[in-house]
Amino acid sequence: MAEAVSVARRVLVALDGSQNAFDAFDWYLKNVHTPNDYVIIVYSPNIASTVFNMDFLLPANVSAVSDAVSTAHEAAKDVQQLLEEKLKQSGVQGSVQVLGSSNIGHAIVKEAEKEKVALIVIGSRGHGVLRRTILGSISSYVVHHSHIPVLVHPTIHHQKDRRQSGSEKGH
Repeated sequence: MAEAVSVARRVLVALDGSQNAFDAFDWYLKNVHTPNDYVIIVYSPNIASTVFNMDFLLPANVSAVSDAVSTAHEAAKDVQQLLEEKLKQSGVQGSVQVLGSSNIGHAIVKEAEKEKVALIVIGSRGHGVLRRTILGSISSYVVHHSHIPVLVHPTIHHQKDRRQSGSEKGH
């Protein structure tokens, strides 16, 4: 009879280069990661929001838009290299993939399905109600549209708020 071979669990970690995202990755490594996990870090730069800020609502300067797009692409490459280094430094088996999509939540869900992962890890940015209402929440989109379990790591200020409220109640 053949021995059962240990198959690595595939985990998708969605990172955007922010401290909240890195905190989510670090929390995953400390609390959930097992040595046989294969981690797929997906990075989806939001170039549209970088390029089309309020300054570009004025009459378009083609040169300025072109420069902004180039700068945004260079920044995305820098973040990708940073994420590859973070993965390597962590000693975790995995890869970094850049997703090109204006709908980041949708791209994360589709990539998770394509990669057949067992878990999605994502950080919460902690936007206020107004911003979240207008722009939407990527983590909320992923939670509501994924058929794969999602671990949402709260922002640091949410953790502090929770600890303070717990200590006031005697917890």
